Amino acid sequence: MKNIKDIKDIFMYRMLIIFVMILGASAVGHILKYMGFSEINIVLVFLLAILLIAWAATGYITGIVASFIATFAFNYFFAEPYYTFSVKNPSYIITIILMTITAFITSTLTSKMKHSALEAREKEAEATSLYSLNTRLTGASDINDMAHISASAVSLSFDCEAQCLCFYKSNKYDKIRERMENLETAFDPGEKFWDWPIYGNEEPLGVIRIPAEKAVLMSEDQKSLLQVMIESIALAMDRWQASQKQMEADAEIV
Repeated sequence: MKNIKDIKDIFMYRMLIIFVMILGASAVGHILKYMGFSEINIVLVFLLAILLIAWAATGYITGIVASFIATFAFNYFFAEPYYTFSVKNPSYIITIILMTITAFITSTLTSKMKHSALEAREKEAEATSLYSLNTRLTGASDINDMAHISASAVSLSFDCEAQCLCFYKSNKYDKIRERMENLETAFDPGEKFWDWPIYGNEEPLGVIRIPAEKAVLMSEDQKSLLQVMIESIALAMDRWQASQKQMEADAEIV
């Protein structure tokens, strides 16, 4: 979820890319025309510009808009009569139609390839984060070390100042613990922080706390990743807490 300012910034960025690329293609087209090259070479220049636009600006719509603008620009500058949007030569009509179709397909395929590559990088980054978190949790010395590792991993993954509050043998989080025990949703949104509970096998073990201004912008994919991280944290904490209880029970017997 993006705010209005972010949407405007993205829109202006993409429109700037389209303007610069189409302007550059038009300039190159005029040079080629002056040098005596045929219109087909100019068409290829515009198709290259659309390809670069689709690659530089993520999103199918950007490529589609660029393909139509490029077609109108070619018609205006390089199809007789020049500097109008009318077309007298039937061959130009075929050229413009084919250019539009080719540009549309090219921009769509390029955007799809870029989106797939971006998803692959995100999945790889997520897998690396989870592996690093599990490895560090395995080597943690105590519950406080786990809390520090968890907060650090979540902060790094979501670019925020996250906190991890542990309930183990602590009375200062009793109100939060009670709220987590009665929580009926996946997380508890607050004014300053959003709390995600860390549930053990028997009881809440703590919470992952993320600043509200960051949490409200999290996508569903990010929330899913956070939930997987919390499950890993819960498993490690539950295992450590169980071992502590067993050690205490053994000490009492002795």
